[in-house]
Amino acid sequence: MNLVNRRTFLTGASVVAGTSFAGMLTACSSDDNGGGANGGGALDLRMSWWGSDAINGAVTSMVDLANQNVEGVAIEGEFTAFDTYFDRLTTQVASDNHPDLFEMSVPGLREYAENGALLELDSLDSLDLSTYSDAAVDVGKVNGTLYGVPWGVAAQTAFLDVGSFESAGVAIPDGRWTWSEFADAMQNISDATEDGFYGTGDHGGYDTFLEIFVRQRGGTLFTADGLGFTPDDLSAWLTYWEELRQSGAATPADVTAEGGLGLNDSPMIRGLAAVRFAGINILDAVHNLNDGPADFTSFPVAEDGTTGQYPRPAVYFCASSATEDPEKVGEVMNYILNDPEAREPLGLLLGVPASSTVADELSAAGDENTARVIEYTASETEGAVAPEPAPVGANTVRDLLKRANEEVGFGSASVDQAVEQFFSEAEGAFA
Repeated sequence: MNLVNRRTFLTGASVVAGTSFAGMLTACSSDDNGGGANGGGALDLRMSWWGSDAINGAVTSMVDLANQNVEGVAIEGEFTAFDTYFDRLTTQVASDNHPDLFEMSVPGLREYAENGALLELDSLDSLDLSTYSDAAVDVGKVNGTLYGVPWGVAAQTAFLDVGSFESAGVAIPDGRWTWSEFADAMQNISDATEDGFYGTGDHGGYDTFLEIFVRQRGGTLFTADGLGFTPDDLSAWLTYWEELRQSGAATPADVTAEGGLGLNDSPMIRGLAAVRFAGINILDAVHNLNDGPADFTSFPVAEDGTTGQYPRPAVYFCASSATEDPEKVGEVMNYILNDPEAREPLGLLLGVPASSTVADELSAAGDENTARVIEYTASETEGAVAPEPAPVGANTVRDLLKRANEEVGFGSASVDQAVEQFFSEAEGAFA
């Protein structure tokens, strides 16, 4: 039976991870409706995911372990490249050819939940989330119902090129620093180093960091149906980064535009800046890529010390609302997410395990960097309140923010003009 109206789901005017449902015209029909008993009596389940080669290898190992240790299931893994993952998943769900378990993007959770595609997880006796913080559970809820559990979570941090701080005579903060202290430090580094080197990359076009900034000011990036911050919030954010660019403390717009969004292309890794903001779980990658010693310190906080952080998921683990045996699916989810042996292959690739028990096990078994990442994430997100999952249209808003910051940086718009245009166009994204 189709639990999701095929036409509605395929033609919704939304974008999930850059994939337009409106652009999908047909869906392939199939007689394979997810789980079913095979000839040997085990329940056949399908599980779908995307990711790097390292993530694919880790999740494949986790599926193998689940097949060995969860009684009565036979799980078939389906790996898909990210570029085609959501086209395929949307078609599968709409044509009743769904995988029973699947990876879900943060922007996609609300849309798939509200279209009836996701299993409600709250009532599953087989899924135990008692070792998760309230925020780590609530971050997977849509309209009060749990639909997704984070594969892992992370706090944002400021990665540092240690040599740049040392050569400029700027002390690395031993604790947290405020936005004004961060700006002063970046200016001092820029002033003390040769032309063409900057204190920090320009992070004004990243919604991840804007979200923390507006949470520090009492807002939120999104509500259930639109924006959760004000024009004053955005004006303060764009002005902050424009002042850093103008003073030489942050990379100018042309230097920023030469790189991409990935770590490899960031000004810090390219040897052009001393600081890069990112999720703490990529610490090992920063160490490996940076030309010289690297470390991290806190993401800038509000003047009153508010961090604005929460256990931010990389992706969610979800299940189909049409799966044959929800409790057995919950048992598989519980094993993969909460058994230390099953979770171990993934390490920190998708963030810190949301289960405190599994995180503690990983910290004890891992190296010093693993322990530091887990400790930092717990410290920065303690007592956090989870935000609403992003509404349909969120990806458009992310693009608008990037454009607004670029236009201010290149001088083609003032901050006031960029803010006005942003809010004018953002309203249409949620219509």
